[in-house]
Amino acid sequence: MIRFYEHLGRVFYCIAAVDKIVQKVEIERLKEIVKNEWLPLENTLNEFGDDTAYQIEIVFDWLVENDWSIGKVIPNFKIFRKERFGFTS
Repeated sequence: MIRFYEHLGRVFYCIAAVDKIVQKVEIERLKEIVKNEWLPLENTLNEFGDDTAYQIEIVFDWLVENDWSIGKVIPNFKIFRKERFGFTS
């Protein structure tokens, strides 16, 4: 689940950064979505005892702080999806 949530953080970043600006309201909304939608879905924990769904926020925040390029997000997600779930398109 951790890798899945990391990829979701990247995809959400890609969506927020498509206009080249990640606005404060987008960051706040993501945090609301993680809290209200992703945390209740399942109870996987990381090695520190935190819900793994927080990886979405952690990765998203890191990408915002480092002004990350969005060009590799979708291709990397497709690779992950194929490896993990067997989807090819």
